[in-house]
Amino acid sequence: TEVIVDTESSLSSYLLVEELIEFSLAIDEDDHMKALGILRQMELTPQTEAMWLQLQDASVKVYNFHTAEQCAAAVNDHSRAAYYRSLAKLSSESDAGSLMNGQQSLRLRAKLFEMRKKVDLAEELYLGHNRADEAIKMYDDLSMGAEAIAIAERYQKNEAGDRKRKYFETLVSSNQNAAAAKLKVDSKEYLEGIGLYMKAGMPGRAAGVILEHGIVQPLSLIENVASALDKNELFEHAGKFYFERLNSRPKLAINAYVQGSMYRNAFDL
Repeated sequence: TEVIVDTESSLSSYLLVEELIEFSLAIDEDDHMKALGILRQMELTPQTEAMWLQLQDASVKVYNFHTAEQCAAAVNDHSRAAYYRSLAKLSSESDAGSLMNGQQSLRLRAKLFEMRKKVDLAEELYLGHNRADEAIKMYDDLSMGAEAIAIAERYQKNEAGDRKRKYFETLVSSNQNAAAAKLKVDSKEYLEGIGLYMKAGMPGRAAGVILEHGIVQPLSLIENVASALDKNELFEHAGKFYFERLNSRPKLAINAYVQGSMYRNAFDL
């Protein structure tokens, strides 16, 4: 069907595709099987891809994961399709009616929180049902090692140390020095954490650890951090750091403040 629209400047024609109208009606009526059948007959274009995604979102809202899986596969989002497949499996297991399906139901509810990027609620759900192992697995699957360790330290103390060591090794081997530094600082291994922050090119973080935890030795480390603050033109941090940790050299603090145009700070010293 072609509709001619008469504007002030020209005649414009718009092609109304029957399938688009039928698809919209099917979505409005929550007839996802009909919408799916319509899309299967259409070539994949930017417009039909948007329609597949629209159907996917509508299906997820009513927990129709089988249709959502097909939508994701149609636009070549195979990882998401696999995720919806797992949800469909959990959904069918939890609906099967046997006494052992409480666990599947719990996982499904947690997975739905995951999908909505509310992993904190998924964690709360697992822990509220004494399933710390499931919460840890969830974080492992999401590559959120620090969160997995935090739970292990509370509920699986015997395994927490080994888990932390392996996670630290992974961070260092993949040059994630800032994350490795935080892990060390959280474990009160401050000197190692400071060294890793320096390796990551984050002298401001290193200085923050030194000041927060009252570290005064070794002097060579203090001086290296101060020098790096200057080199990176973090003059406000440098001025404060010189004053609080190298107060025997007040001129260095004054010079840092002046370089950073913080004359009031320099005058106060």
